[in-house]
Amino acid sequence: MSVTGAARWSRPATTASALLAALALVVGPSALALPDGGAPAASAAPSPAAPSPSATTQPQVVEAAVTLELTDLAPAYALPGDTLVLTGTLTNTTDEDFTDPTLRIDVQQSVPTSRIPMERWFDPATGPRGRTVVTADYGVTVPPGGTAPFSFSVPVADLGFPIRFDNWGARGLQVSLTGDGETATARTMGVFHPGEPVTEPNLGLSLLLPLTPSAEEWTTAIQTGVGVDEVAGDRIREVVAAAGPDASWALDPALLEPTGATEETDPAAAQDGAGPADPADQADGADPADPTDPADPADPADPADPATSLQDDLVAAAGGRSVIALPRADADIPALAGAGVDGRTLLTDARTSSLEVFAASGLQVATTTAWPAAPGVSQESLALAARAGYTAVVLDDVADADESLTATPSARVDVMGEAATLTALVSEPRLSDAVAGEAPEGAGTMTEELASRQYALALSAVMTRESQEARTLLVTTDREVVGDAGTGVDVAALGSRVTTLLDAPWVTPVGLADAMTGAPDGASRSAVPLTDDVTTGTFLSATEAVLAGHAESADLRSALERPDALDAVDDVLDTAISSAWRLDGTSPSVATSAAADALEPYSTAVTIDVPASLVDLLAESSAVPLTLTNTLAQRVTVDVRVVPEQPALRVEDVDPVTIEPGDSVRVPVPMVAVANGRTRVDVTVASPDGAVIGAVKTFDLRVRAEWETVGTGIVAAALGLLLVVGLVRTFRRGRRNRDGHVPGAEPDGEAPETPEAPEGPDGPDSPEGPDAPDAPEPATEAPAPPTKATT
Repeated sequence: MSVTGAARWSRPATTASALLAALALVVGPSALALPDGGAPAASAAPSPAAPSPSATTQPQVVEAAVTLELTDLAPAYALPGDTLVLTGTLTNTTDEDFTDPTLRIDVQQSVPTSRIPMERWFDPATGPRGRTVVTADYGVTVPPGGTAPFSFSVPVADLGFPIRFDNWGARGLQVSLTGDGETATARTMGVFHPGEPVTEPNLGLSLLLPLTPSAEEWTTAIQTGVGVDEVAGDRIREVVAAAGPDASWALDPALLEPTGATEETDPAAAQDGAGPADPADQADGADPADPTDPADPADPADPADPATSLQDDLVAAAGGRSVIALPRADADIPALAGAGVDGRTLLTDARTSSLEVFAASGLQVATTTAWPAAPGVSQESLALAARAGYTAVVLDDVADADESLTATPSARVDVMGEAATLTALVSEPRLSDAVAGEAPEGAGTMTEELASRQYALALSAVMTRESQEARTLLVTTDREVVGDAGTGVDVAALGSRVTTLLDAPWVTPVGLADAMTGAPDGASRSAVPLTDDVTTGTFLSATEAVLAGHAESADLRSALERPDALDAVDDVLDTAISSAWRLDGTSPSVATSAAADALEPYSTAVTIDVPASLVDLLAESSAVPLTLTNTLAQRVTVDVRVVPEQPALRVEDVDPVTIEPGDSVRVPVPMVAVANGRTRVDVTVASPDGAVIGAVKTFDLRVRAEWETVGTGIVAAALGLLLVVGLVRTFRRGRRNRDGHVPGAEPDGEAPETPEAPEGPDGPDSPEGPDAPDAPEPATEAPAPPTKATT
């Protein structure tokens, strides 16, 4: 059930007819108790004469049991013809109904000319000095322990002060509801502008918005294998839309790279038989050269859909705004400054990678402006940035203006560093904090969103009225605040603060590039500290792991048919030096560990099978066979390195070996014996650039090269003896055939029977006839040759 309450209000020196122009009160739906009879509460008579303009509102000395929290003030800044609408929530913590309170609105008597009197309005210890401009009966009943919505409208013209060129600006507003012995009070800050030119020049305002992944988003992307552009995409799109077209960007190039895994996602897939398809396995009639039917629902979808690409959305939204190119993964410049040469190497590499991504994206960006993540910015940080190629820098939270200055200085300064003089923009810290969501102490009777928005507007108005000189201030939005905004309410609140501030009639939005080209301000600034050590031991360990991982990845690539399979590993390594980890207070080990795990299948891609038992080398030269197996889903080319521990063996070079996915090859390794002995032999497989691929294997080998020499001598001697015996027998047989005499006749003079010799030409009387001497008797058995040595 809802009830509409009525109120009559009065202000000093206001006629009865003006009082009858009372503003409507709207009480929204809630568990409200109706007055008797169920009718709306009757309007009360006008209040007695209001306090004099110099009346002082007394501070509250006890904690209120009935509270009012303001949730909105519309419009955020008011022009003379506007109507202010105050909304909020009434809460009753007492045991009694809070019924039909009297409403009163007080307004700060004068426009504060500095931040201090403006913030004093919220000080609960002193209470504000205000003038009562509205009193009215507010018809509402809030039951014990209940709440009720609050809403009240009042024309700006009825607030009791003119809005001119010389009295415009911020004024405190206080709303009080008093009834049944309880008073609920809330304070806020309104800003009033005449809607026409004023005596002060507009305040130039450059607002820089960080578009970077948070530590949580990096962790999610690393652990799930989903691109960080997809993980952070919704938040980034909402932040960009909420902040409007006048905000400049500091953009991490990681958000511009396409989402998706690399071509090789499962290094072990080859073990399941990955490899060239057998043509015999194809369906009958299928032509392997025909492209797959694009209409086939089984076909994989195109992973890069231009309609949903974050890169395309950002390029379209960038328009003509200023964009600075952050180093890849928003590399932590202050932390890298404490990492020595390694830090310089990593920042230079991160900047180079960033430039490549932006060049491919088509975005027009400032490539020589650095924005080190505060806190921790020091002279060492600036020197590192200069050595990495940056010529300009954005500084926040490190160089506040001198408190003795009567006006807030312009953002543009020159910073003297160790390596060079850098063009710089220094942010206004209080205004930046307000845009980030901070509010002054004592502003607890408003929601944080309302308090910070109105505080930012009031600050900018006060700063505008401080000087007749044209100035440009810089507002930087906190990386953590933007990163933690998530989606929905937080982003909307951030966007409201940004757009309301940049839309204010006393503010002129200025792009970061234009602000950077302005003349430097002559106001003194506190010096940037020489050093501010934010480089932890954990971060130093991460930098070492990143450099080692990049080196291993580079060496492994030379072995791979598709080296781009390691691009994702290098990307994960780069995230380990992101400023997001330090700002979030978490360790970058999630990145270095994930990269090490991703490299492991490649560093163990080839397995080696060596002889399981002792190998005997019995020759001066021989070859020992090894078996290499490729466990990756792509072809690899490797070098085989065989190193004996003892100098008894020399191993000849082995040509590079190419192994198909999931295949095994037999590799003979030529070896030359130098001396006899026993040695252990180490076998390593490496990429052409030297990265070890697979575990080192060993086997034992015994060199017995003299065995072959001795065996060869024995065989040669046996063959020589056989040759001599054969020659002797042949010689003796030849003599017997010539003279018919057989040497070694029997003692009785009888010669052994021999075949009859053919008659000579002279018949029986020939000298070779029967009367010729007997031939010597041939040997009956040759001696057996010696046995050949086995080698």
